[in-house]
Amino acid sequence: MKELLSKIIVGKDPVVESRIAHTRILLTGQVAMVGIFISLFYITRNLILQLNVSYHYHAILLSVMILVVVLNRKGHHLAAKILFLTTANFIIFLFSSAASYYTGSFIYFIPIFLAAFVLFGYEERTKAIFFFLLTLLLFILAHLTDLYIVPQVTLSTRKMFESFIVNFFTASFLTMLLINFLIRENYYYTKELIQNEEQLLEKNMQLIKINQELDQFVYSTSHDLRSPLSTILGLLQVMELEKEKGNTGYYIELIRNRVHALDHVIGEILDYAWNQKTGIQQDAINLHALLTEILTNFLQDEKTQKISIQIEVQPTLEIISDRRRLKIILLNLLSNAIRYHQYDQSNPFIRVSSTIHQNQLEICVEDNGPGIHPDHQEKIFEMFYRASDKTTGSGLGLYIVKEATEKIGGTIHLRSDYGKGSSFMIRLPMLQ
Repeated sequence: MKELLSKIIVGKDPVVESRIAHTRILLTGQVAMVGIFISLFYITRNLILQLNVSYHYHAILLSVMILVVVLNRKGHHLAAKILFLTTANFIIFLFSSAASYYTGSFIYFIPIFLAAFVLFGYEERTKAIFFFLLTLLLFILAHLTDLYIVPQVTLSTRKMFESFIVNFFTASFLTMLLINFLIRENYYYTKELIQNEEQLLEKNMQLIKINQELDQFVYSTSHDLRSPLSTILGLLQVMELEKEKGNTGYYIELIRNRVHALDHVIGEILDYAWNQKTGIQQDAINLHALLTEILTNFLQDEKTQKISIQIEVQPTLEIISDRRRLKIILLNLLSNAIRYHQYDQSNPFIRVSSTIHQNQLEICVEDNGPGIHPDHQEKIFEMFYRASDKTTGSGLGLYIVKEATEKIGGTIHLRSDYGKGSSFMIRLPMLQ
């Protein structure tokens, strides 16, 4: 019903600047339609009762109100408002001055007072004030002076009572429409302010977080990048001093290790920057194939060959997610599990498994390595956090894992038994 009324008054595809402008246009049409019904009521009543009273005024009001609806619908909104307020003021003035005070015609001045400000609003307050003063002037002329433009109408007590009831309820309905508009707009305005404030606070918190991370990022990355370079320069100097002893190969291997460490840090920085700036991709992913692809990076590592790596994922399982981000997540988790494993135990293993639970994909990366001390478990996902001084990584890996997981709508949780092993549980939405 509401949509039908909107199409009748405003049109099917209106071009409107804002929601409040649309509401004012709709309200103009509504009050004009009330004017149409009032005119039709009095014309019909007078015909039934055979009263030859103010037919032409009601006919004028009816014609003008129809014209207001047409102008409003065709997009001439300002003209519709001006025509409505001008006509309504003078018609009410004529009826109030010609009819008895007890008919209640003067009551219509109340909604017209309100309509001037409601239909124009603060943006067009000059026009609103003009029509308010016009209404006030006409009210004074109708009731405080003896100015009669049309002859006075004499009605019986019963007819005056009937007119008063109709005028009272109609004017009350118009007033209710206008006040409801003001209340509704105040509600939406307050709601919008609260939402804007919440968004501003959220953005402020994000900025604080970004600034803190940026300070930490600059400090930590400069240290992580400079340390391998300093080591390489030192090794080159030692090579110069001992080049006659034939130890070049040994130092080259040390340099190569430091270059790999430097490359790893740069790779994590690039992953971090890419995850922050790049939008989400929706890729069809075979999880088993992705894990196999990731593990090929570690097959030549002697440490990897000492560990039993178990993939408990259905070869046919396919999911829809961001392939690159998921690869970054699994690569970091497997890399950490291999790097910090206990190789001297009887059966070192890393197990990757997957299950589907409540329309979510759960991926578990589990190992029986040294585990993580309880003091560090709540902090390992923080940027540049290292669980111990012996940790050789940059401290960015698990932070990137958490950020990438949340970016694709997932969560990650750690369960670790210190001295016995750890498992990382990733939950991702199953997208169709």
